Amino acid sequence: MEDEICPHCGEIITEKDRLDYWDKEFQKTQKRLKGINASEGTDSYPSKSQQAH
Repeated sequence: MEDEICPHCGEIITEKDRLDYWDKEFQKTQKRLKGINASEGTDSYPSKSQQAH
């Protein structure tokens, strides 16, 4: 893909800029998913120590 000019600000958007943007978005999504999975795990599946009581 070739460079584009942003219709909003007129800056040139390079392929690297685009990849950096999507990489950041992807990392945000991954963190959010990890957070959701972690909280679901504690809510719906008690740990072995909790089950013993």
